[in-house]
This record gives sequence, structure tokens and C-alpha cells, in this order.
Amino acid sequence: MPDKNYQAAFNFAHKLLSCYPRTVYEIRSKLMKKNYGSDLVDKIISELIAAKQLDDQAYAASWLETQLQRRPCGRLLCGKKLRQRGVAVELITESLDKYYPLDKEVELARQAAQNKKETLSTHGNKNKSDQKIAFYL
Repeated sequence: MPDKNYQAAFNFAHKLLSCYPRTVYEIRSKLMKKNYGSDLVDKIISELIAAKQLDDQAYAASWLETQLQRRPCGRLLCGKKLRQRGVAVELITESLDKYYPLDKEVELARQAAQNKKETLSTHGNKNKSDQKIAFYL
């Protein structure tokens, strides 16, 4: 019969993952905050990875796709946000190259600049308008 502590930790991790996808770092942090031992946490994370319920690469890809649809931002900011969620730098770089190429970032910046330009009222002062757009981006 499995240990009650193990079962409680596993159920907690599963509950976290049922809400929305999370990274290994996020699950580890949540379990450690609940004072589960590091050996137990490692065992649960290994099982979740083996069951393909926990996958940082899939998380990064999914997060990037969602971010680009809902609220596009630059590659640097996307990378920073993924890093804060505990995704490895190599996985971030790989995901950014695959799902967010540089030409897409340039196109999004152009669209954002055009949208901002339409809302500016600088009374015909092009330098002031350009300056405001630069600060916006």
C-alpha cells in the first residue's frame, strides 16, 4: 500500500496539473512549499514526466503559441517569462526559434507601431511622433 504522504503529494501535483499545464520547476516549488521531502518530490516529478503529464518543452511551445495569439510581446520578454517559470534556457531558445522566428517579431513590431501611430496626436510633429512610438516599442 502506498505511503499516505506519497499519495497526498501525488494527488496535489495532479490537481495542479489538471487546472492548467505547469513546468517541472513550478510543480517542484509547489510541492516543496507543502513540505514534502525532496526525494518524494523527485519521485513524483519523475513519474509525471514518464507519464508525459509534465513536459517543459511542450509547455514552452504551448505557452508561446497562446502568448502570441492573446498578447504578443518581443522574443526577449517571452524568454524572460518562460525563464521565470523555470524552463531551461536551451528549451526556451529552441522554442523561440521554432515558434517565434525573428521575422515574426519584426512584423508584430511593425503592426504595433502602426497601431500606436494611428492613436497619437502630435499635431503634425513627426519627430515627437517617432519618439513616442520608439518609447512604446
